[in-house]
Amino acid sequence: MLKIVHVLWGQIIVALVTFGGLRVYTELLDRESFGIAMLCMGAVSLLDGISVMALHQTVVALCSRLQGLEDRRRLAVGLLYLAVVGCATLALVATLVCALLSLTVPRLIFYAWVPIAIVTYLAAELTKSTQQALLSLKSDFVRLSFWSTGEAILGFGCTCMLLLVWRADWLSYLIGYFISRLLSCALFTVIFARCSFFRHVHVGAARKTIGQALTFGVPVAAMAPLGWISTFLDRFIIGSMMGAAETGTYVAATSLVSRPYALTTAVLTNYFRPQLYVAAQDSALLRQSMYRWILAALLIGAAGAIAIFAAGDFITDLMLAAPYRQGATVLMLVFSIAQTISIATHAMDNAILALGRSAKLLKIQTALSIFTVMMIPIGVFWMGAAGAVIARCFAEAAKFIGTWALFKYLSSSLRMREAK
Repeated sequence: MLKIVHVLWGQIIVALVTFGGLRVYTELLDRESFGIAMLCMGAVSLLDGISVMALHQTVVALCSRLQGLEDRRRLAVGLLYLAVVGCATLALVATLVCALLSLTVPRLIFYAWVPIAIVTYLAAELTKSTQQALLSLKSDFVRLSFWSTGEAILGFGCTCMLLLVWRADWLSYLIGYFISRLLSCALFTVIFARCSFFRHVHVGAARKTIGQALTFGVPVAAMAPLGWISTFLDRFIIGSMMGAAETGTYVAATSLVSRPYALTTAVLTNYFRPQLYVAAQDSALLRQSMYRWILAALLIGAAGAIAIFAAGDFITDLMLAAPYRQGATVLMLVFSIAQTISIATHAMDNAILALGRSAKLLKIQTALSIFTVMMIPIGVFWMGAAGAVIARCFAEAAKFIGTWALFKYLSSSLRMREAK
């Protein structure tokens, strides 16, 4: 019970900071600037999913098989080193390409800094994510909560400072986010690890497991765009069909829902995912842990939808600036239903990953993502922003059913192996 408390308080503070930030940002930024910022953050999330989350899941999967904390640290640092070197190599190639192309198109030289900025951001995020993976395996939820709350406060402070002191536009928002992430990684690495995390880097152990890491990590990275489609595609479709200002209104309203549901996902993931990986060889225990996760997700999600139905107008008046409120309550209510289904599906995703069947999960998610890509433009054309969230409900329901069928198949195979 104490573990849940330590997971929960950090996520609650992050949610409160996020809500406060949303009110401030919608007051300082017009709808178009806010919309452009949210579109850029959607691109950043795709980058995170392909690289950062893939490494995080790989570290959790491989290090969970080791008992010694030092063995886990060495393997994790080795994998981190290889990932950062790979990103730096790609950034160097991209910078050289920009420099060469600038011989014919001179203005491209001004974009040569972009790959360097991206790899700097990724190095910080990969370092943070690797350390958090080890903390998660140790169930050190106190440090995880301190890190997440500190990062949220830093992000809010840096962004607000730039918006107020420099200029109130989307570029200030992004620069503030970038600076806060670098500061967060440096600060908490020193506070929690005192830089001992990087001592005695042995890449050899990581190289020996590179085949396993790629077998597990590449499908996870490939799944990132699929998850991104279900999470961020709607804002890009609305932006292309209705304009950045409408995207700003849409994201402001749905963010009031997505943050609490992200909190729920984070809490449940931090609590249940280690149990799934430990139970991966026991089909009965694995099913029990997954079903408990799904039940908790559905109950919490349904409670959130009821709360929005009862107090939606009050929430929007409190949390959003006036230009962002029109139609926000309806968007929030329908979006909460889609999010409830999504966080329940996330439990099955992790159960399948715990079984080491990421390639199977990738196939089913690819097929279901095609359905999402088809549904959202139809919904936007039919009913605008409200049509987008309705389409997401249908897409999330299809994903839940498909993932459930895959888990039942894999679980049956595991039971057959156990019987033999």
